[in-house]
Amino acid sequence: YFTLLPGESRQVHISFDAALLPDGRYQLLVEPYNHAAVATRTALPLTLASPLQSNMVIQQGKPFTIWGHAEPGEAVRVDADWLSGAVTVHADDSGAFTAIVAVPAARRGDFREHSLTVACGSELQTLSHLLIGEVWFCSGQSNMQFSMATVLDSTAEIAAADHPAIRLFNAGLNFSDHVVEEISGSWVPCSPKTVRGFSAVGYYFARKLQQTLDAVSY
Repeated sequence: YFTLLPGESRQVHISFDAALLPDGRYQLLVEPYNHAAVATRTALPLTLASPLQSNMVIQQGKPFTIWGHAEPGEAVRVDADWLSGAVTVHADDSGAFTAIVAVPAARRGDFREHSLTVACGSELQTLSHLLIGEVWFCSGQSNMQFSMATVLDSTAEIAAADHPAIRLFNAGLNFSDHVVEEISGSWVPCSPKTVRGFSAVGYYFARKLQQTLDAVSY
C-alpha cells in the first residue's frame, strides 16, 4: 500500500509472472486503505510564540520580531500604537509567519503602556500593558534562582518592591538536547504581591538599572 495526500494522484503499473496465471485470468481489487475516513484538514488558528504576551517589555531602539502560526498563505497584519502604519506578512506553507516592526528609543521618565495587535482574517490577538525599555537575560543556576523570599530582611524588601515598570519573565525549566519552539512562563509586573518569586539577583539588577536609566527594565 501507499499513501496519497489530498489532491494527489499516482499512476501504478502492475504485472504478474505468467506462471502464476496460466489461464490468463485474474481479478485486481483496489480499495482505499482508510476508505471509511474523510480526508479533512483543520484550519490553523492564529497563535503567537509563547514569550509574546501582555505585560511584556519590548527592547527599545531595536527591531522587534513577532512570530507565530496562522492559516498557510493568509495575510497576517501587525499593528502597534507607536507605528504610523501596519506591517503585513503572509504565513508560509507550514503556517509559520514572522513580522518585524520598528521600536522607538525609550525616553527618560516615559513609562506609558502600549498595545499591539496581530490579526489574520477574523482572528485577532491583542497584547496589552506593554512597556518599551531595556530587556536583559538573566542566566544561571542556583544563584540566579535564589528568590526574593529568601533574601536578608525579606519582609521589608518585599514590602518596598512597588516597581510596576519592572517586569519578569521566568522561563520554566526544560532540559532538552535540541531546539524547542515553546517555553512556559508569563510576564509579571513587580509588586509586593508578586516579587517573592522573582530572582533576587534579577530584581536588584533591574532596580539598579531603572534607578540609573530612569526607564523601564526587565
